[in-house]
Amino acid sequence: MKALAKLSILVVAVPLMESPMPLLAQAQQEVPTIEPTYARIFGSDSIEIGGAQLSPDGRWVLSQRPHPGAPLEMLPTGPGEPRQLSISGLGILRARWFPDGRRILIAGFEEGRSGRLYVHDPERDDLRAITPEGILSTTLGGESISPDGEWIATIGSDRKIWFYPIGDGEPRALPNSE
Repeated sequence: MKALAKLSILVVAVPLMESPMPLLAQAQQEVPTIEPTYARIFGSDSIEIGGAQLSPDGRWVLSQRPHPGAPLEMLPTGPGEPRQLSISGLGILRARWFPDGRRILIAGFEEGRSGRLYVHDPERDDLRAITPEGILSTTLGGESISPDGEWIATIGSDRKIWFYPIGDGEPRALPNSE
């Protein structure tokens, strides 16, 4: 599901008076509250609520407690036991499901090193870096996964949008994306 959001800006001309507060209060009542949204280049079939994300098949919730060093957890939405994903030596900033519901994209860092993006397969206990150090969007949810799960889009150190392959291949910059 894709949603488009429009942001309207209300400009209020305030005549010189002792206090513009009555006019500002009226203007605030007329402008609806707009919740922040994040642009997604590829879109996603998974649903994210706060720091938790529902898997594409709806069987798991990927969650992380809001404190440093907290492990990722896979919480079943039905019968089953929670699974803790302790990834040794990796500080996890955020994570999201791939469209296949099997792999997880992790934004994280190794101690004493810059952040980067990783692909984790919990079934195989496999972790693989897919971007160089320092290539990590600074915005929450700043990475997008292609629908086929073969590419990641993120902001590079040059402030351009870059596409990184999950498998073999070279990263590509999106032209005119500064």
